[in-house]
Amino acid sequence: MAGKVVGETLQSYHPHSINALCINGKRQSPIDLDIGKAIVMRWPPLHFHHYDAPGYITSHKYGQPELAQNFRNGERPYITGGGLMGKYYLQQFHFHWGEDDSSGSEHTVARLHYPVEIHFVHILEGYNATTALENPETIAVVAVFLQPATKGQPLTDLEKAFDSTNIRSTQSGSVEYIPQGFLPRDTSTFFRYEGSLTTPPCTEGVIWTILAEPSYISEQQLDFLRSHISAERQELLHSWREVQPLHNRPIYLNKLKVLIKSMNFEEIAPLVAFLIITLITTAIFVQYAYEMEIFT
Repeated sequence: MAGKVVGETLQSYHPHSINALCINGKRQSPIDLDIGKAIVMRWPPLHFHHYDAPGYITSHKYGQPELAQNFRNGERPYITGGGLMGKYYLQQFHFHWGEDDSSGSEHTVARLHYPVEIHFVHILEGYNATTALENPETIAVVAVFLQPATKGQPLTDLEKAFDSTNIRSTQSGSVEYIPQGFLPRDTSTFFRYEGSLTTPPCTEGVIWTILAEPSYISEQQLDFLRSHISAERQELLHSWREVQPLHNRPIYLNKLKVLIKSMNFEEIAPLVAFLIITLITTAIFVQYAYEMEIFT
């Protein structure tokens, strides 16, 4: 398990765990993602290999799930492309959430939080969880925002893992789950910057990729995360770090999404109707103008 090194527990947020780098580091995470200041890039697609392979979620005593490394031979998930140099193998993933929809995610977009943020932690091929901490750009984290919707991604298996333990328990429960279930449909549009782990030791040199399109879960799933995991909710409701100063670091935005592509059919229909009416009206006016010799 990689959680000992790159995983996160609520104890990591306690003041006695904070070190000098967490306080004085110049490349700390999370940050606010300012679209207006982002440098638009045209990197190749980010590929998620074997993300459809089943692994096992292990829920630990502090309520943070981790992905055990017991995939079938040759099916351990990894990522390539998207401006990354080499293969980065999935170590674990974990969640950050808040007490309501106005907080929860560690990264913000235009100073606004999403209710939930998932971190998929990867390590470069040839390194392990210990050596990666000593070498910059060997840890790559993919962050996915979760947004409430009427029909969200079912987290039934995850509920089982969480339900098998609580914050006081030393037991852990394991259930099978497929990582791809948390990814949005569009993974080609993303933010990229150099940052750090968001908990001590706050190691810098981490490659952050934050997918622009969120995934969706139901309000019931959000309620589960906030209230069903433990009776000691106060400790679990603040598993996120405050936004850190950017210190002139560049933020990149890969493949700026066209507005229409990001909309569903219900959202597109009024816009399309408006454009059609505008074009027809313009054509009629131009025809009338020429007939009346307005332009001569």
